[in-house]
Amino acid sequence: MECLFKDLFKKNDFEWNLKEKIEKKMNDLNIHFEFYHTNSGRNNWSWTSLMGPDKKKMLQHFPVSEFISGTRGTTIENLWRKLYQLYEVLRKPFHTEEEILEFENDAKNWVKIFCQPTMGQMNTATMIPGIYRKEDVTPYMHMLTMHVPHFLRQLKEKGLSFRLFSTSSIEKKNHDQVNLFIFKLKKFIYKITNLFILLG
Repeated sequence: MECLFKDLFKKNDFEWNLKEKIEKKMNDLNIHFEFYHTNSGRNNWSWTSLMGPDKKKMLQHFPVSEFISGTRGTTIENLWRKLYQLYEVLRKPFHTEEEILEFENDAKNWVKIFCQPTMGQMNTATMIPGIYRKEDVTPYMHMLTMHVPHFLRQLKEKGLSFRLFSTSSIEKKNHDQVNLFIFKLKKFIYKITNLFILLG
C-alpha cells in the first residue's frame, strides 16, 4: 500500500484529482479512509491506517489499475489479489505438503514479481516499466517466502496451523516502543538545542 501511494504522490494531479477518487473508491468498499497532510509540510501526505478487515477488503477489491495505467497497474493489482490468496492459505486450519509447497512457490514468485525491474530500452516504446525496487522488499516479505513454509511444515507435524497465532500484540509493543523512542529522541534534541542556544 505504501509503495502504491508513494507512486501516486509523485503525480501532479494527486491533491486535486486522485486523492478524492481514491477516498471515494475506499468509501464505496465501506472502508473509512482519508489522506491528510503531516506536520512536516504541505507536500507530505499520510493516510488512515487500515486494520485487518479493511486491509483484506482493500487487497481483494481496490481497483489499483484505475490509478496506475498500463501493465504496471494491472500487475500491481494482481499482486494485491495474490497476496490476499496467500493470506487465505495461511488461515486454513490444515495444510497438506502439496499446499505448503505450492504456497512456498507462490510466495517466492510474488516477491519476484514485486521487484520486477524495468525491461527494455529506457524511454522507448519497448520499455516495460518495473514494479518496485528490491529495496522495497520488507522483512515481512522475506519471512513470507523464506521462513513461513518451514513454519507451516513444523506446525503441520504438531497438528497446528498459523490460524491459531497472532502477532498483533507484538506489533502493538513495537509500535509503542518506536513512539517512545521518537518521543525521547525529540526531547533530547530539544534539550541539546536549548543548551547550544544558552551557550551561544
